[in-house]
Amino acid sequence: MTKVKPELARDINKRVSELGGWEKHGVKSQISKEFSISRPSLDKLYELYPTYSEKKYAEYQDFYTIPEIQNFQKINGLSRTNVVRKCWLVLNRKNPMNWDEQDLAILRKHPDLIDKRTGTIKYEILSAIRKFLRSNKPLLYQKEEKEMLYTKGAKAPKGQRRKWFLTPQEVERFIEGIDDLEFLAQSLCQFKFGCRHSGFKNLKVNDIDIFPNKEGEIVGMVQLFEPKTKKTWQKWLDEETYTVLSAYIKERKIQNNDHLFKFSLGWYNLRMKIFGMKAGLCKYKIIRDGNKVKFKFESGIPMSSHLLRHSFAFVCSINNVSLEETAELGGWEDVNTLKDFYFYVPPEKLRKRFNTIKWDTTEYSRDKMSLIESRNEPVTEDELNKLEAETE
Repeated sequence: MTKVKPELARDINKRVSELGGWEKHGVKSQISKEFSISRPSLDKLYELYPTYSEKKYAEYQDFYTIPEIQNFQKINGLSRTNVVRKCWLVLNRKNPMNWDEQDLAILRKHPDLIDKRTGTIKYEILSAIRKFLRSNKPLLYQKEEKEMLYTKGAKAPKGQRRKWFLTPQEVERFIEGIDDLEFLAQSLCQFKFGCRHSGFKNLKVNDIDIFPNKEGEIVGMVQLFEPKTKKTWQKWLDEETYTVLSAYIKERKIQNNDHLFKFSLGWYNLRMKIFGMKAGLCKYKIIRDGNKVKFKFESGIPMSSHLLRHSFAFVCSINNVSLEETAELGGWEDVNTLKDFYFYVPPEKLRKRFNTIKWDTTEYSRDKMSLIESRNEPVTEDELNKLEAETE
């Protein structure tokens, strides 16, 4: 399908007006031939740009000539680019690369961008702005991620992110109270894989490899792609998770190429709150607004899908799994993120660990020994002299 661009829409609409308008018989067929554009692409263009005057094109021309906008459109598509364009118009055509915190505050409160039902910025607008800032203005994105641009939702209390996890006993209580098979399978996968919701929502049966001879409790491995890191991570499948997944796949008759989990993040987070209260882990006030039900957090642990990812990291930390190994198991690219927010090492533990170091040990693990054996021979006297001469 031909990519619909503003420049193409301008040229086609100009030619359509010369031929007598879109409604005239045979115009669409002639346009398809003249511009070598398929009918589905032409229908899409007509839907987006039923009219496209020179004046309107000139109005938006400055926006589409911004290099960062052109790159953003290539990656994220026209619809999200048009959302950023709408914000650009609200801010009196201020270049998005010059936006600051005050500009985002205006966007957050502007009546054209607010969802009247919730009183907050519309989700599609929020998503497009965040994607643009993440790619082009990371410092501003980091500030706004914590402040203005977040919609109301379940997240760690401010300043208490390290405390936002469930202990193994709390996870067990939470899992035992779940009577929805799909939600049970999702929750168990997210906890045992340590993945984001965006990762396992794309999971298919074909991504699961079952071992013919199980070793211990490992019965298989899952290839899980995470959109945020744009990487595929290997997740180990234990017997408990495999049993639940198998029962879920069999009951729902899911085929190899089908997605395992089809429900949205909203559906998942709603049940996190319901079963969290059932397990006595949190308390929410239920507010009914017509046919809609809202949950207002009161006490306990704020429930959302990301909570189980935190819990995975906590379980790894109490089992003395290293930071590097936890990062690979859970799918963290940055070990510092894991260290800052999920692991806490008290000074007393560091002192005791330091006292266990053997500075003159001659015992090496197999992997360390292979590194030593693969090293090159020591430098010669001539090489040392040459190195000293270069540094003088």
